[in-house]
Amino acid sequence: MILINICKILLGIVFLKSSFIKTKKPYQFYKALGDYNFLKNNKLLIGLSTCLIVLEQLLCIFLILPSKPIIFLSLGLLVQLFYVTLLFFNIGRNFKNNCECFSLNAPAVVTGKNISINIFLLISIFIIYGFLIRY
Repeated sequence: MILINICKILLGIVFLKSSFIKTKKPYQFYKALGDYNFLKNNKLLIGLSTCLIVLEQLLCIFLILPSKPIIFLSLGLLVQLFYVTLLFFNIGRNFKNNCECFSLNAPAVVTGKNISINIFLLISIFIIYGFLIRY
């Protein structure tokens, strides 16, 4: 159980660092998401970028602090599946706007490394919260 708590804290720090940079540069994150061309409506994109920042902050807080694991398993899987899907459909593309948000979720050039790191985070969330739900 101690190992799971250490993993939760480390994963929480990763998400905290990522969301902190996005919080400092929300407009750049919005522009970076806009480069992916998955939404044509700018109002929806503004709401989505804001929502993603808030969801990441919630995820990092509840990774560090013990709370309802089933809700945050769903939240973590939803956020990471969104990023993995977005990166997967844009592999190899160069983007002019980059928020420099820990280069996990909105890199300047999407590579297999970015996708694999996000898949690793997705699996880590699943394992950690799956373990907590089971016990």
